[in-house]
This record gives sequence, structure tokens and C-alpha cells, in this order.
Amino acid sequence: MRVVNINPGGNTSLLSKSATLNGYSAFVERVRSNQRSGMKLRGAIREAIDWSISAGALADFMDEHKSEVESMLYTEFNINTAKKVWQEESFADGFSDGSNERAVEIAKNALEMGMQIDTIIKLTGLTREEVESLHKAQ
Repeated sequence: MRVVNINPGGNTSLLSKSATLNGYSAFVERVRSNQRSGMKLRGAIREAIDWSISAGALADFMDEHKSEVESMLYTEFNINTAKKVWQEESFADGFSDGSNERAVEIAKNALEMGMQIDTIIKLTGLTREEVESLHKAQ
């Protein structure tokens, strides 16, 4: 698998060849910058979407799909944060050996919140069968 750094300054030759990729890179950096300045995630995303539209970076796409972009990014950023917190808590609680107890607890909570099964699998590392059996038990 090949990974390409599209963060600002990471691959300027590639970003200069694609307005879409450059716009996406600028948008993600705007969300991050907003968060660093103290904005909460949802507000940071909303401001970055509005900025993208006014700056002409992905303007047509953002204007047409504003709510979907906000929802998807808010969920994705929160999943990444939840993974990080879960890993830190697991280590602190002595579950760094991969015990499923904590993962099952998190999966149950995620199911109650209405998260998609595929998202829960990514978040917890549980198998599809394990998550589906928890879902059926609710």
C-alpha cells in the first residue's frame, strides 16, 4: 500500500496538479487549525465548510453536500478520538493484552448510540459475529 502525504507542505508537486486534492488538504487543515484555536469539533467542521465555500475550495461540492460532509467528518473524527481514548484506558486498566472485556463494553455502548456495525468493528477490533451477537442481545 502506498501512502501519500497531502498535508500542507507535504507533497506540493502533487497538490499543485489537483485543485480538488489541494482543496481537500486545505479544508482538513482548516478543521485542525480551528480545533487548535479552541473550537469544538462540530463548530470547527462547520466553519471549515463555510470557509471552503467562500474561498472556492471544493465550493460546489461543499455547497451541495454540506450536511453530509459535516455528519461524516464529525462521526469519523469522533471514532478516531474514541479509539485513542479506548487504547489509553485499556492500557491504564491493564487490558493492553487485547482482552475483549473492554471492547465488548464499548461495542454495547456504541450500539445503544446507534452506530453502524462496521464502525463498531473498526473501533473495537471485535469480529462481525461478536458485534452482531451483541446487537441481537439488545
